Amino acid sequence: MNSNKLIERLEHALEATESRAPAQALGTGGKNPADTRKKKRNPKLDLLIRKVLSRGIDPHWLLTGEGCMYRKECYADALKEARELQKMEHVLTRVYHKLRTIG
Repeated sequence: MNSNKLIERLEHALEATESRAPAQALGTGGKNPADTRKKKRNPKLDLLIRKVLSRGIDPHWLLTGEGCMYRKECYADALKEARELQKMEHVLTRVYHKLRTIG
């Protein structure tokens, strides 16, 4: 897989989930918990990854194209889900940057 393929999958996932976007978090001034973090080197990619993951897309599907596009589990704890999304975002960003340097 190359970086363009990852971006293609991210954009496809965003299009597929347009109508399924989650409501804004309450009590955070309209921001989702992941939106309060520092900006990284590639804000467009970070925003794309964050949007896709917050809409329930499976990171395994993004990286491999295998399995179901949507994550199966749903966390009842919003903070736990926010931490999981941050971890997934970090992994996807690292994979993307590694792909950019290799290919």
